[in-house]
Amino acid sequence: MSKVQDLYTTVRDTLGGMGIGMDIIPWLAGDGKKSLVEKLKALGTEFKNTQRIRLTGNKNLIWVNLDAPLKLPFDGAEPKPDQNAPSGWVKVELKKGSLYVDGKKIVAHLDEGQKDGKVMQGHKLAEALTGKSVEHPNILDALLELPHLVPDELKKDGLGRTIYLYFWAVKFRDRDGGLYVRYGCWDGGAYRSDFRWLDGHWGGQGPAAVRAS
Repeated sequence: MSKVQDLYTTVRDTLGGMGIGMDIIPWLAGDGKKSLVEKLKALGTEFKNTQRIRLTGNKNLIWVNLDAPLKLPFDGAEPKPDQNAPSGWVKVELKKGSLYVDGKKIVAHLDEGQKDGKVMQGHKLAEALTGKSVEHPNILDALLELPHLVPDELKKDGLGRTIYLYFWAVKFRDRDGGLYVRYGCWDGGAYRSDFRWLDGHWGGQGPAAVRAS
């Protein structure tokens, strides 16, 4: 059977399974062509807007869509409105033992109020992080899906303690208005995610994922 016949059979069987006869072909080639093209463009735009990760030929380099729908930390959660979160596609790359986003190294940033055994309430820490390039939770979800991109320097700190890396660019709220932020950590040979209430306190094991200047 020729390739043309194969294509004909595939189209016929597909349309038949949808309850559509081959008599639709002249319509698609004529009046329906514009409608079909518009629908395909709309589907393409929808796919592009919802696609989270774009792989490349390099396993250590991906593209992440910061505008893709957010994964919620728990049922009933919603993104806090009026957040100035970054947007668009960003390049995420593991090189020389460090993670980079759009060419900027991701560091585990601690505020002074978190150092030397001190702890800091989440709301005050959020204020202290204002103006810094805190990372987006869609980056976290990319790391959860592709954990080989997580460098050792973001798994444990200098004391060998687990790093709970927070992605502050988007905060989430519950039905009562309580605010939360998501984090990732290396646990049991895998990268895992959870969330923390901003009424809680952050110490030296809870740095923010920040793009170095």
